[in-house]
Amino acid sequence: MGFLPPLPPGTFSPDDLLEWNQPTARVPWWTWLGGIVILVSEVLLFFQIEPVYTHFTPIAWWGYILLLDGLIKKRRGVSFLPDKPRLFGFLAVVSALWWLVFEFYNCYLENWVYVGLPENLLHRYVGYLIAFATIIPAVLSTYEFFLTYWPSRDVLDFSKKPKPLTLKLLFLIGFLCVTVPLFIPVREIRHYLFGFVWIGYVLLLEPLAYASEGYSLLRLWTAGARRLVWLMLGSGAVCGLLWEFWNYWAGAKWFYTVPVFPAIRYFEMPLPGFLGFLPFAWECLMLSVFTSLIFQCCPLGRSNGPLAKRVVHGARALLGALALVFVLAVTIQPGWLFPVQGIRFSTPAVKESEETRQLSGILDKLRVSPESWNELLSEPVQAKVGDNKIFYIAPWPPDLVSRENLFLLGRVQKMPGAWRCIDPLLRDYAVATRFHGAGLR
Repeated sequence: MGFLPPLPPGTFSPDDLLEWNQPTARVPWWTWLGGIVILVSEVLLFFQIEPVYTHFTPIAWWGYILLLDGLIKKRRGVSFLPDKPRLFGFLAVVSALWWLVFEFYNCYLENWVYVGLPENLLHRYVGYLIAFATIIPAVLSTYEFFLTYWPSRDVLDFSKKPKPLTLKLLFLIGFLCVTVPLFIPVREIRHYLFGFVWIGYVLLLEPLAYASEGYSLLRLWTAGARRLVWLMLGSGAVCGLLWEFWNYWAGAKWFYTVPVFPAIRYFEMPLPGFLGFLPFAWECLMLSVFTSLIFQCCPLGRSNGPLAKRVVHGARALLGALALVFVLAVTIQPGWLFPVQGIRFSTPAVKESEETRQLSGILDKLRVSPESWNELLSEPVQAKVGDNKIFYIAPWPPDLVSRENLFLLGRVQKMPGAWRCIDPLLRDYAVATRFHGAGLR
């Protein structure tokens, strides 16, 4: 049974991610398994027992997905894992692949840094994929769980439609938001632009979802089902709270270098960055619909309307255009991503200051007296590289890249005013790991 009146043929109802059935009498067994995974991993994390200490975040999220999926099954009789395994697998793969795209953006915009990762590269990248595969399933499971308590019972009027010009403007603005930040030449300006990427994919992909008559929150909003939009934003907020809470204690974690109100933080995340989790949930849905529309493999991006073939071809053309933009960005400024000159890898020229030559001694002094950061790192170190572009330069030889040193910088970063000096060191650590990952020493 659905929770809305019948809809016109060829359109989605708000419960199309999962249909409804009779609630189950008992709580499914995987619900308890998910809860046990979370509780046991929390205990092992407290005692810093490996491998849970390093891999705590993905372990906790897979436990969360199991727990929530079982509760959805209990309340509505249908859930992702037992009833829609193909859809769940699709969402997990889409999640891992699209998050790699955001990691590409982060190489340019530099808003987070991973620390405490396994040294073995195979171990590290398999861990990346397992962790990244939880993102979209977790967000959409949270959304479906909310719908079991607050289903939309609004009377929908699908005759209300946004103007075609509005859809075109949204698409154009979205395309600019997700492409222009990759070509801003000044590093410190790019550093402020990730919010455009977060919102840009919603603006870019919603018109396609709307035109395809797929699962579109814009269609549902204009038809009157506004509660669904708020539930999606709420799903992003809940997942954001858990992401930052679980990340804070983990051995392998991320630090943020978000320069907007950096002193107001929820664990590691500055408050303005946390607000980005709200549209990010919507973005997760749109990326799933977009990918479904391209491959026509899951009922998220159906294209049954009069523009069916044109929309599918348009979605595939958009994917090609985005890929071309990414290649162009790397081609124009390869040194922003890797230290590439022609076909040879090379280290960028740096002008070291006395402070950077003594980074090891600075870290030793910070370990004894973290509050002395303002004496040891009074100004960020800058040097000109290439075409007069300003880069922060910090020497990060492998012997200094330890979990203890990086966690120390994360601790100092939260002291009032310290972020101005610590953020550049963390960002240059991320650049150094990319260089070393390319086989450089």
